[in-house]
Formats: sequence, C-alpha cells, structure tokens
Amino acid sequence: MTAPWLALLLMFMIPSLASADAPKIIPFHFSGELDTGMRSTVVCAVMTGSPPFEFSWFKDGQELDTFEVSIRKFDDFTSNLVISKLDSNSNGNYTCKVSNSEGFDQKSAVLSVKVSPQWVQEPKDLSTMGGQTVSLDCLTRGYPKPTVVWRKKNEDGGEVMVTDNSRWKIMENGSLLFKRIDKGDEGVFTCEVSNGVGEAIRKSARLDVKAPPRISSAYRIKSARKAESATLVCEAEGDQPLMTSWAKNGIGLQTTGRVQINEELSATGIIAQLTILSTHRNDGGSYTCSAKNRFGEVNNTIVLRIVEPPERPVSVKVGEVWSRAATVSWSPPFDGNSPITQYIVHYWKDIEGASHRLQERNVPATQTSVLLSDLQPGTTYLLRVVAENDVGRGESSEPFKLRTEEEAPSAPPTDVTVIATGPTSVSVTWKAPPREHWNGRLLGYYVGHKRHQSMEPYAFHTVPAGRSTHADYRLTRLQKATRYSVVVKAFNSVGSGPESHELLVETSDKDSLKPPHLYVSETSDTAALLEWEHPRDLPENVFTHYMVYYRPGSEGSWHSVHVPSKDKRFKLTSLESGTKYQVYLTAYSESGVSDPSDTLTLLTEGKAMAPSIVSVSGDTPYFLKLHFIIPVAASIVIIVIVIVVAWVWVKKAQFRDEREAARVSLYAEAYYTLPHKGATYFAPPAQQIVAAGGPNQDDAYDVPWDLPARPKM
Repeated sequence: MTAPWLALLLMFMIPSLASADAPKIIPFHFSGELDTGMRSTVVCAVMTGSPPFEFSWFKDGQELDTFEVSIRKFDDFTSNLVISKLDSNSNGNYTCKVSNSEGFDQKSAVLSVKVSPQWVQEPKDLSTMGGQTVSLDCLTRGYPKPTVVWRKKNEDGGEVMVTDNSRWKIMENGSLLFKRIDKGDEGVFTCEVSNGVGEAIRKSARLDVKAPPRISSAYRIKSARKAESATLVCEAEGDQPLMTSWAKNGIGLQTTGRVQINEELSATGIIAQLTILSTHRNDGGSYTCSAKNRFGEVNNTIVLRIVEPPERPVSVKVGEVWSRAATVSWSPPFDGNSPITQYIVHYWKDIEGASHRLQERNVPATQTSVLLSDLQPGTTYLLRVVAENDVGRGESSEPFKLRTEEEAPSAPPTDVTVIATGPTSVSVTWKAPPREHWNGRLLGYYVGHKRHQSMEPYAFHTVPAGRSTHADYRLTRLQKATRYSVVVKAFNSVGSGPESHELLVETSDKDSLKPPHLYVSETSDTAALLEWEHPRDLPENVFTHYMVYYRPGSEGSWHSVHVPSKDKRFKLTSLESGTKYQVYLTAYSESGVSDPSDTLTLLTEGKAMAPSIVSVSGDTPYFLKLHFIIPVAASIVIIVIVIVVAWVWVKKAQFRDEREAARVSLYAEAYYTLPHKGATYFAPPAQQIVAAGGPNQDDAYDVPWDLPARPKM
C-alpha cells in the first residue's frame, strides 16, 4: 500500500517543483536632471519568479540605512525607494536585490545629483621666505567635479591666468604649488571654482615672499687695460630697505676724484656701480660689494687686474713638411705685463667655397714650436699663432700657408651602383670619396670587373675625373647571362686608393631590345635637333620612355634627359657654339632597357669660344667671361686713341698760334725809335731780333714728342 501512495505523491510534487522559478527584476533608473533639494524615487518590481520574495536595497555595496531613505513595499512583487531631499551625499550606485528559495536577482542604477561647488579649504594669505616650496590651498567638492582656475593680479589691476611651468604647478586637488619660490612670485592669487551648477565660487589670497639680500654675480675676475676706465657692477636683490657698500682690500671706499660710486633702483633691488677712471696699475686688488637688509647680509668679491693681452707672436716659420705633419715655430712677443700661459696655433683647410673647421693646438708657454701631426695629405692649410695670458688672448699673427705632401686616396668611392643594361653591358655609377680622403687632387678612377668567383685579376678601365663628384662608366662586350664582380677605386698623382666593396651584377639572359635608330637632323649655334626611328621588328608601343645622353667632347660625365614615349625627336638647347658633342639614346620598356644606340658626334655651328678665365672654385665671375672682357677692352683702346689724337691736335694748334704771334709782335728785349720830324730810325742789332716762333710753318712737327725746346732769347 505504501508504494502506490508514494507514487501518487510524487506525481503531484514534480509539477509543483517544476513551476518554481528564481526572481527576475525589471530594470529601473533615476532621472537624469536632479538638483539638491529635489525628491527622487525608483520602483524595484519583480517581473517573473515564485513568491515569497525578500527585497534588499544597497548603496555603493553597503546596505541602505532607513534613516537616510524611505523604503516602501506596495505588494509582494514591488518595493519603492524614496529619497525625500537630495543632497551631495545622495550620489551613488543604488542596487535592489530580490531573492526567493530558488535564487536571487539584482539591478542597479546610478543617482547623480548636481551639486554646486562648496569650499572644503579656502586659500589663505601666506608669507614665506624665498627658496621654499609652498602651496596655496583651494579644496572644494561638488558634482560634476569642479574645475579650478588660478589667476594672478598684474600691475595694471587685471588678472592673468596661471599655467604650469618649471616652478608652478596646479595640483589634482586644486592647490597651487610653488617650488623654489622667489620675490617674483609675490602677488595676489585668485582661485575660481565652477562646475556648471549654480554660481562659481572664488577666493583670493596674497602671497608675500620675504627676500634676504642676494647678489646675482658670483665671485669673478675683472680685467681692465691700463689708462682705461673700469666699472664693477653689483646687482643686489632683496626686500627694501636695501643698502650697499664697497670696500677695497677691507678698506671702505667713498666717491673721490677718480672713484665714482653710483646706485639705482631696479625692479628687484639695487644696482651698485663702482667706476675707476683712467686706471693705474695700483688700482688692482680685491673689491668687495656688500648688500644688507633686515633679513640678512651678503658679500661678493671682484678681483680687478690692470693688465693687457700679449702682442702677436713674431717670426712665425714653417719648418719641415710631410704628408700628414709639419713643424711650426715662432718667437715670443711682449707678454702684456702678465706671464704668457700658453700659445694657441689655429689652422684650417684653405678650400675656397667650402666651410672651414677651425682646429686648435695648445702649446705650453715654455715652448715656441709645435709639431702638427693631424694634417691631411695634399692639402693647403692656413695657420696663425696666438699668445694668451691670464687677461686673455692677444692678436693673432699674420696667416701663412703650408701644403702637405700628397698620398694615395685613403677611401674608396661611395654610392657605387651597378645595373645590368643588357646581355652584354653594365652601367656603373659612383661618387667621389669624401673630400678629406682625396689626399691630393683626384686624377681619375679605375673601374674593374671580372667574372664572379674567377681567379683572374680584375680588368681595370681608366675614367678621368671631371669637375663633378659624380661619375659613371659603361662596361661593354660582356658575356650573356653571366655574373660579374665590379669594384671602383680613385687615384691621384701618388697612386690609387682602396677598392670599393665588391658588387655583383648579372647580365641579362635575354637578348636586349634593339635601340631606335638615332640621327641628327639639324644643328645651330646653340642647339641640335635629334630624331630617331622605331625598330621595324618591334611593336610600336613597346617602349615606355627614352633617355637621351649627351656631353661636350669625348670625356666627362654624361647628362641625361627623359623623353616621353610618344615623342620621336628632342631638341638639345643651351649648347656652346663651334663645339663637338657626343650623344646616344636608350629606350626603356617594361622588361628593361635596350642597348644604347650608336654614339653620334655632332658639331654646333659658329666659332668655338676662346678658353675662358676660370676661377679657382670653378665658378667663373661674370666680369671675367670673354663676352664681357672683349667689348670692354676694345672700348678702352678706342678711348685711349681718341684722347691721344685730341691732345696732339691741341698742342699743334697752340704751337701755330704762338708762331704767328711772334711774327707780328714787338720784341720786349729790343730798342726802337719811332720816326718823328725827320728823325733817323735806328734798327735794333741783328742779334736782338729773334723770332720766338722758331721754324717756319712748313717745318712744324706733327706729334708732341717731336717738338724741340723753345729757343732762349
């Protein structure tokens, strides 16, 4: 009988147990616009679940105190939370927890009550000694979190916003921190706090900095030349009243005939000046400036020396010269009444158009010669010697030159690139070694190549150096689909330098495209028109662009010009008249570059210009170019000829006028008796009748330097 009753009981209990559920709460939230003094309520309602339910309320994880809020239960499924008067303490995260025998559920909502800023700790007046670390408080609370702004009153009564710097910092809590405070920090500071709720609050506080005396200039030495004025300056800072005084070797000084003491107020204290007029040697000594106020006293000593720098070294000579060293000697100069402490040898590279890095070599005063051992070969240097004593450096000697012996270049060419330009050719480009490694004048380069991993030596090709530091060379007659090693090295009159790093290049395994057929269609004085024909056995659009290469003469670097594929002609301009040029053409396709075309030589029309005068730097000044010199020289010659001819004709005219005047005038040294009433006329002696004009007109001289001296009477 027990078994049937147990089965019947289980049949009724199982459906009952299956219908029991844990609670499920409907989400709730507070209103978003709440201010202090308002009321707020939320309802926690169970959406599903099996009663009975137990309701609990929490704030920020802590169970709510019913003294702060009101909790009401309307029925078995609903609980109501009521806050009758909101304030800043009402803010928080509120949680409703509902539980039954099957489990629990909880929902939360954040209550945000806008609270205007309120003071926690107001800023107060502060007085402190300089050099301290202090802060002005500005602690507040409110919601949203208040923003703190500090301002400082300036001299005109306005306010300037305070920002962080190396010594001022606005802290996270709103306080203003001062590090190593000084007199300049003094003033009225205002803290203004706002958060968008209600009125902003502000409070001002005065910061006073007590400044003991401080002299900005530390102990130092002052030098003055004999017979010149010397002024010692003492800048004292500190609170007023601030007094200063001067003493020499412990004896107080007052204003006298040659000694003048002046004071003037500054923004931070007093500037005291001691001036000695027309200094004597016995004016040297220790001068002490003292500053004193109610917070302390400070002294500063200045040593005055009446001396002068040494004169320039004399008899500077260059002794032996090697490739990297040279000896220099000199004679000691007048030391300026102060022992010479050292000599300084200045030397720098004499490279026109380049920046000069001045190098110094200090030499003890006991020596009058030096070995310069850090020179570069094949380089011209300018040198000068300076003497120095405790006063300073004197004038330098006159610069003089020395040139070191050359050595082979000490560095390889740079930026070496190798590009295969076809099955049998390779293009090599490079830059000259750094200038400091030339060790003389570069004469050219050796471009070497050999099959990779071959035991054969490199086959070198000589490439003369041009004016440019860039150079290139095309290796031809190579084997198809073969790897080559390529090196480049520079050489000068002494020998060749180190080789560049070995570069590997592999010639193409495909036959290169035929280049267009290049020809010169016309030339002029300064231009040449190049035209080319597309290879007949190639598609018309196989080339993407062309490169035209040209150079004057048969040596030097090639200039290149990019030409679009649609063009089949190009005009070279700005050429020199009567000059030979070499040109060739390459065509580029997606698969690579074609073989170069035949190199053509063209001659521009007209006469070749005479060699121009070139400056050392290679940049010919305009006034030295032939098209400027020739017209100017011709003009000068014409002007000189005109002046000489004019002078000759003027002198000739003067000579004729004087001769005519001599024929008709009476002679001043002769005696005449005028005939009157039958008086007898006596002629002067023959020797006294001499014409001043000299020879006849037909015998006149044509040029001034042929005129004889005038006969004397």
